[in-house]
Parts: sequence; C-alpha cells; structure tokens
Amino acid sequence: MRKMLIAEDESVTRRGIRELVQWETYGIAICAETEHGVAALQATRELVPDVALVDIRMPLMDGLEYCRRVTEEGIAPAIVIISAYDQFRYVQRALRYGVKDYVLKPFDEAELVEAVQRALERGRTDSALIGFLERFDAGAKDSTFRRTVVKHIQLHFTEPIQLGELARRVAVTAGHLAHRVKHEFGVTLTELTLAYRCEVAKGLLRDPRQRVHEVAEQVGYRDAQAFTEVFKRTVGCTPREYRRAH
Repeated sequence: MRKMLIAEDESVTRRGIRELVQWETYGIAICAETEHGVAALQATRELVPDVALVDIRMPLMDGLEYCRRVTEEGIAPAIVIISAYDQFRYVQRALRYGVKDYVLKPFDEAELVEAVQRALERGRTDSALIGFLERFDAGAKDSTFRRTVVKHIQLHFTEPIQLGELARRVAVTAGHLAHRVKHEFGVTLTELTLAYRCEVAKGLLRDPRQRVHEVAEQVGYRDAQAFTEVFKRTVGCTPREYRRAH
C-alpha cells in the first residue's frame, strides 16, 4: 500500500480529497493530513510518504518552500501541487523543484486520481534517472565523491552549470574537480548535466499536456530553440520527434 500525505489548510478541501476517492482501491493509504507546510515537512521526515498532495498557498510554510526543503533534504515524495487557477505561476516555479504533477481547483475524482498515479509513476522514473547518472563509467567504484556529484546534478540541473560551486562543496580546485569528474564518469560535468536534463525532458515529453517550451523551461532553458538543439544532439531526434515516437 502506498502512503499519501495531504497538506492543505482548508478543512473542506482536505475532507473532499479524503472522501472523494476510495484511495484503498488504488493501493493508496492516507498516512497524514496537515494544515500547513511546517507540519507537512515534519510528517514527511517521520512517515516518508510515497506521494504528497500539497497546497501551493499555506500558512507558516507554503507549498514552494515545502518542495524546496524536502528536495534539499533528499526526502521528497512524489509531489502533486494543489492550486487555484490564478496561482498557476507558482505551479510553474514548483515544477522546477521536481514536482511531479498538479491539479487546479476545483477538481474532480478522475483528475485527482490521474494526477496522483502520474506522480507515482514519475517518482519511479526519478529512481531510474539516478541510476542513469550512476551508470556513467559504471566500472568505477562507488564513492562519496561520485554520490556528491550525482546529488549536486539532481538538485541543480535546471541552473547554469558552474564548476566552481561544486568544487567548493568538495573542497578542491575547479581544475582538479574537472579532471576527477572526467576520470570518475568518463565525461565532463557539462556533458553529464546535459545528458541528465535530456533524460528528465524525455519523461516530461510523454505528458501531452506539456508543451515543448514548457518542458524546456523545466529543465533549465529559457530558449526553446537552444533546448531543441541540445536534445537533438544528445538524443538523436528533436523533442517533437521523440514525443511522436513515444
């Protein structure tokens, strides 16, 4: 049975989520209900839910901050953001923190169930993505260094690639870091990050609701054309061609 956390400050909405769907028939059990982000963060630490339904606007800690904190702590469940239509700009920001899906109020049973199921599926994809990073030069022994590099890419792949920032984290010079990344993974940090961006983009492109320029933004590109060029060079086809084939 998968565990689900509900973080929503409106009691009516919480009750609706709980009663609208027979969650047990989908293999899901509600493990906690919270009224604000601070309680949601603590419940996530203690209960380790598989999926979380999180309101974008909550007291004490909003949904964006919750997403940021659980991602940085490495305890993020598959997150579905709950939002009103006029808050959609916040949803777009949340997607950069690894949010798996969203539902806009008012929602119905089918929308809610589909969003949760998609989020769980994408959560499984995340595990595969971590494996994707670790497969580079897989003959190398696991090390704290390799794990640090992989974690850094997971958390910062949407940002400009900065060798110096990671070098400071592992307390070496940028030049030494560049050499060691190449030795450990067989590719440069830039190549590793671009490959990861494209793997994330593949998963997003399978969702027909996502436009190509929206996928580009979610993996760190403001320029959709630049994203298309990198994707084609890395994957061997354009994002639209990949979507048609999958």
